[in-house]
Amino acid sequence: DHVAEARDRRENLGHFEQIYQSMPYYRAGYTWHDYGPAYRYGLETYEKHGEEGFAEAESILQGAWEANAHFGSRMAWLEARPAVEHAWRSLDEALGKAEHMPRPR
Repeated sequence: DHVAEARDRRENLGHFEQIYQSMPYYRAGYTWHDYGPAYRYGLETYEKHGEEGFAEAESILQGAWEANAHFGSRMAWLEARPAVEHAWRSLDEALGKAEHMPRPR
């Protein structure tokens, strides 16, 4: 149901908010206001494109990220990509599809 999905997404975002600064892809100078939209975008787009796998969907994801003004983030796609991919990987792992995803860089 949509209420449970929204709650799960908020819980996932809360998890990422706690850890994003310790991730190997974290870049100083960016805040949660930059990373949050990237994680949210990853969680939301997984629902539509998750079956394709990240590599197959990346060009679509990049185009939408850029067309929508980075959803309020200051990060260009190449900077946001690792956080988006991390969100996808976390959902793959939760659904038992970890073989789809490499570790975040």
